[in-house]
This record gives sequence, C-alpha cells and structure tokens, in this order.
Amino acid sequence: MVLRCFGRKPLTVRPGEALRIGRHASNDLVLNHATVSRFHAVLRWDPDEDRPWIEDKGSANGIELDGEPVDGRTYVPGTNEIGIGDYLVVTEYRAGSQGDDETAAALADGGGTVVHLFNERRDELSGIFEHPRDLQAVLIELEAAGRTGTLTVRNGTRVGRLTLAQGLIMSARQGEDGGMRALHAVLLTERGQYAFTGEVEPSDSSLSFSIRSFLAGGEHETLRMRKE
Repeated sequence: MVLRCFGRKPLTVRPGEALRIGRHASNDLVLNHATVSRFHAVLRWDPDEDRPWIEDKGSANGIELDGEPVDGRTYVPGTNEIGIGDYLVVTEYRAGSQGDDETAAALADGGGTVVHLFNERRDELSGIFEHPRDLQAVLIELEAAGRTGTLTVRNGTRVGRLTLAQGLIMSARQGEDGGMRALHAVLLTERGQYAFTGEVEPSDSSLSFSIRSFLAGGEHETLRMRKE
C-alpha cells in the first residue's frame, strides 16, 4: 500500500510492516501541526492479513476514514482518504510488476482505446489559471496525490493534454507536437482552463518523469527566458 500526503514523500507499507504517524520527529510520517498528536496513529499490516489496519493511539483529534470517525482498529480497504488533524492522507494499493507492465502497455499501445484505471476513484478536478506557475502547482498537487488520468489544458483554440500515471507525467500532446516539446508548450501556457479526469488515452509518446524534479532543476526558467 502507498500512502501519499501533499508536500511529503510517498511511503509504502507491505505485509509484516507498520508505519507510525504523528507530530513527533521519530514517526515514519511526520505531520508537524498542532492538530496532530505527537504519536497520533499507526498503520499496520499483519503478515497473515490481506490488508492493513489503522489505529488511533489516543490522539486528541482522532482519525477519519473517508469522512467517518475511526473507532479502534479499522481495516483500510484500498483507495481511501485518512483524515489526521488538518492533513489528508491518501492510500492506494499498488499493483505488482504484472499490473505495472499492463498499465505501461496500455499507455504505449496507441490503439485509441480510453481506459479507466481501477485506482482512480476520486473526484475530477477543474478550474482556471492566470499564470503558468498556477498550472504547475496543479501538477505538483496531482503528483503528490499519486493521481492517474489526463490533464487537459485549454487556452482559446489551443488544447494540451498531459497523461499521468501514479503522479508521473507519461506523455504530452499539444496540436501536432508531442513529448517534451508539447510539455514545454503546456507548461508555458499563460492562462486558461484545466480539467483532470481519471481517463487515460493510450499514447506512443512516453516520458515518465516527475514534475517536481523538472521544476526543481530550473529547466522551466530556461524555457520562460527563451519565450521572453
């Protein structure tokens, strides 16, 4: 199981392992906020169980699983949202190597089929942006949440599409352009509308990289200066 919390590195829990959550620095997932207790909760996957469970460790504000209070040990079925203080932790099962291969094949097939991945059960997103950095912030949020789907960006008649898998950008398309050229064009869009859905249209252009790493490397600044 993979746990994702905005602004933090994703964590993985496997059978036989446990993950501690709280404000204290010794926890595996540190949420440093007054609404989180020092040792708030534990997520444990017993080796003889088919799924992990979460338990409140006597916290002041409790835990919510998909909006419902957690009382005692509660099993985490799969793709869920765990509320801990002011934080939202998203959990999802990651397929084994066979499932990963099937996903990669679907993205690279290019046969025109639209697929809806099993782990994409959260609401669709849409909105407007007035500056490229606003759109980049949306992509960072999608990566942090490990989202899979398609982000469509519109500016007048120009339409760009970015395909994401587990938060990573797998392909980009704008007009006749694809790959990095299309990605650069989308990231430099001055203003427009965006919409994210859980549908993935297979593409023969595979990128597979982190938007955080891309932006941290300063490459977007080089692109901006070239445009100016």
